[in-house]
Amino acid sequence: MESKRALVTGAAFGIGRAIATKLAAEGVHVICLDIDAEGAKAIAAEIGGTPWAANLEQPGVISAVIPSHWPLDYLVNNAGIMVRTSLTETKIEDWDRLMAINLRAPFLLSQAFAQAAIRDKRPGHIVNVSSGHAVLSGFNRTAYAAAKAGIESLTRNCALELGRDSILVNAVAPGFTFTEMSRQSLVGNRLQAVEERLPIHRVGEASEVANAVWTLLSGQLSYITGQVLRIDGGWSNSDVDYAKFVDDPRA
Repeated sequence: MESKRALVTGAAFGIGRAIATKLAAEGVHVICLDIDAEGAKAIAAEIGGTPWAANLEQPGVISAVIPSHWPLDYLVNNAGIMVRTSLTETKIEDWDRLMAINLRAPFLLSQAFAQAAIRDKRPGHIVNVSSGHAVLSGFNRTAYAAAKAGIESLTRNCALELGRDSILVNAVAPGFTFTEMSRQSLVGNRLQAVEERLPIHRVGEASEVANAVWTLLSGQLSYITGQVLRIDGGWSNSDVDYAKFVDDPRA
């Protein structure tokens, strides 16, 4: 039986790497796309996937991604960047770059995936990676939060349009999650403060997000589309006094 095929963006590190690893462990052939060519090669070699280097800021580059790897069964829009500046200090060029990578690229990839799947009458799954910041406000991340809110709206609208073509579209929204990068900042008093405010009193692991992605892709939840699974330890459902314990420089 031919193995399923998935494209995972931002696959070289962090949550993307965990997703790629989980899918490969489940027998999926993974195209590991990342702007870091060496990182993409490393994870692809590790899991037996295919590396693909691409700058998702460039629409011309994106247009070649889906045709180059079709047929695909799964698309995971995970790649994203963060701009940690206040509303008043965010530069327009930083806003444009963040929106291009975090929101325009998932739109264009989903569009191309859907066009090919509908043409070939091929069922498929799309999972977008959102964030708790799509619904919870925080300091110094207005552009990022706006893009992630857009991802959740994109998810709902794509699900509505593509349901009749047997293409399911959902999202996962991680909360505080340990990755290579976050382990450098989630330490000491900051880690303690975060854990104390989470209902289950611990930071999540990237593998837990990956497990949720696989559950959506695998067909175990075949009657779910247009939904956001919040993999956040209850953060989005708690009385988080976020500004006082994490990021407010005036606190």
